[in-house]
Amino acid sequence: MTRVTLDINDNNKLKRLLNFVQELGISAQQEPISLIKEEERKKWIEIIQKGVSFSSFGDASEYQREIRKDRKLPFRD
Repeated sequence: MTRVTLDINDNNKLKRLLNFVQELGISAQQEPISLIKEEERKKWIEIIQKGVSFSSFGDASEYQREIRKDRKLPFRD
C-alpha cells in the first residue's frame, strides 16, 4: 500500500480528483489542514511570542572558535 498526500486549495479540482479516484476504485480520505485545535494553537502562539532567554546559551563566538579548531589530519604535518 502507498499513501499519497496532496494539498489542494481549489474545490473544483478537488471534486474532479475525488471523482477520478472513486472511478478507479481507490479509497480516499479527506482531512482539513487545520488539524490543530484553536486552544492549542493559541497556546503555541503565546509561547512563541513570549520568546526565550539567550543567557543560557553562552558566548557564540567562543563556541565557534572551539568547534573550528584545526584537528590533526593524516599525512598533513
